[in-house]
Amino acid sequence: MMAEPVGPRAPRAPEPGGNRQRQREEYLSGLLQASAVSLEDLSPATRTALHEYARFMLLVASAQSASWNSPVIELCRAVESEVAVALGDCPGLRGLRNETTLGEKAQLLRNLTAATRGWLPSQQYLPYVANNLAKHLHELAQIRRVSGAAHGGTNERHATRADHDRILLISLTGREAVIPSLARLRRRAR
Repeated sequence: MMAEPVGPRAPRAPEPGGNRQRQREEYLSGLLQASAVSLEDLSPATRTALHEYARFMLLVASAQSASWNSPVIELCRAVESEVAVALGDCPGLRGLRNETTLGEKAQLLRNLTAATRGWLPSQQYLPYVANNLAKHLHELAQIRRVSGAAHGGTNERHATRADHDRILLISLTGREAVIPSLARLRRRAR
């Protein structure tokens, strides 16, 4: 079981005339602080998605009626980009760079062959990839599919704060969260 989220749950409402870029940076830094990862450790595409996530969170903080769909989508995009950068160059895992669903990416990771395991950038990757990553991607896919944050298809309901909080825990703030775990593994493999 992953730990409770760390850092601020939502940013403060934007200050009139305030520097929103700085507020987004502070919010994201607060979320990443406990994971010993900084924004600079993440891929450019991951940072872009996280900045969009923070922008939507500022909107949610200032307009309580704002939808949770956009923050959920941006967190999932951030996960997808960090997974693609960390593992997408490995033979057998190049499908992680494709425009496939989170569920398809989880399935690809569940079916790791011995050859693919040998191609991981570092053997330090293997326990996390084999034991946690596929499970986390599958759970993200389930939440995204059920909520209104899926790939434009039909959905059972709109994303809720509970969906957001669970995705935030899996992707960014939990003890084994996907983005910081992969960033740390990439840093060690350099």
